[in-house]
Amino acid sequence: MQAAIQSPHRVEPTRFPTEEDRLMTVASTFTTHPPHPPSTRALLYRINVAEAKLGVSRSTIYRLVHNGELELVKIGKRSSGITATSVHAMIERNKMPC
Repeated sequence: MQAAIQSPHRVEPTRFPTEEDRLMTVASTFTTHPPHPPSTRALLYRINVAEAKLGVSRSTIYRLVHNGELELVKIGKRSSGITATSVHAMIERNKMPC
């Protein structure tokens, strides 16, 4: 007959987390890294969207970029967009006084 081997480490019985433990874990994740709400406003408009927003043609969009009135950002090798801030600024600049 073999003698029972006793471990120097005490084994705790399995304890299921309580609702309070779960809430503390969830709360600690929010306090260390607060979530940022997703922005509902676009940063860039594709060329066709900028055309529609301003009511101008594609060639006019590129002319406005060339004149420095709109800001173009390259997205990839073949894609580009117009910054939303430059579109909104152009609209504000061209508002008619009341």
